[in-house]
Amino acid sequence: MTKKWLAVVGDIGYQWLLRINKPLNLTLRFVGYKRYWSLSKFMKDNVKNAVSFVNEFEMVLSQEASRKSYNGVICGHIHKAEIKKIADIEYMNCGDWVESCSAIIETLDGKFEKIEDYGQ
Repeated sequence: MTKKWLAVVGDIGYQWLLRINKPLNLTLRFVGYKRYWSLSKFMKDNVKNAVSFVNEFEMVLSQEASRKSYNGVICGHIHKAEIKKIADIEYMNCGDWVESCSAIIETLDGKFEKIEDYGQ
């Protein structure tokens, strides 16, 4: 499932970064930095690194849970609530109510659910 609004926001942000890159490089040249520096490339690389870190974190936890014959793992390191299957492991991240307004709850019948509150 793709989120079109996220692609649109990403495109707007990328276009904005490209627009401010020229004045930024003029400023850098003025203060003595001779090489061209791409703000958009810097941001894309850092976003990719963050996504890679999160994916690796989830994979390592799931592999360790599988190695120990657990059914799943619940953690709280990444500040976004998540419930998903990774191989045969139920992976859950409990979220962060302050930053992302998300959490994992256990219902009265023992099921886990993700909740998100966007001020509604």
